[in-house]
Amino acid sequence: MILTCIVGSILISIVIIALIPRENSMKLRQQALEWSLITFALSILLLVNLHQEAQFQQIIEFSWVSTIGWFEGSPILFAVDGISIFFIVLSTLLTPICILVSWDSIKFLVKEFIMCLLGIELLLIGVFSTLDLLIFYVLF
Repeated sequence: MILTCIVGSILISIVIIALIPRENSMKLRQQALEWSLITFALSILLLVNLHQEAQFQQIIEFSWVSTIGWFEGSPILFAVDGISIFFIVLSTLLTPICILVSWDSIKFLVKEFIMCLLGIELLLIGVFSTLDLLIFYVLF
C-alpha cells in the first residue's frame, strides 16, 4: 500500500508540475521540492514498516497480457525486500537534494527539468521494486 502511495505521489507531482505555467519557475521549484519531500517521507515510512522476517512486502500485481497466449499468467509484480528498500530510500532522498542543488543553476527549461527529474525518480523506484525481468529491462 505504501509503495502504491509513493508511485502515486510522484505521478500526482508530475501532473501538478505540468499544470503550472512555465513562466512561474519559483512555484515550479517549490511544488517539486514539496512533493519530493512527501515522497521521501513515504519511503521512510516504508522503511520503518519493513518486517525483517518476510521476503517480499508491499506486493503489487498487475495482470496485463492475459489475452496473449504465450504470456498467459505472467503478471507484472512490484515488491520491496531488504535490499531494494535502501535503494528506494536513497532515490527519494537524492531527488530533493537535486532540486535544491539546481535551484539557482537551472534558469531555462525549469519545468522540463523538474518533470524529467521526477520521471527518473519514478523509473528508479520501478527498477528497484520490480520482480519481472521484462519490466526491469524496459524501466532500466
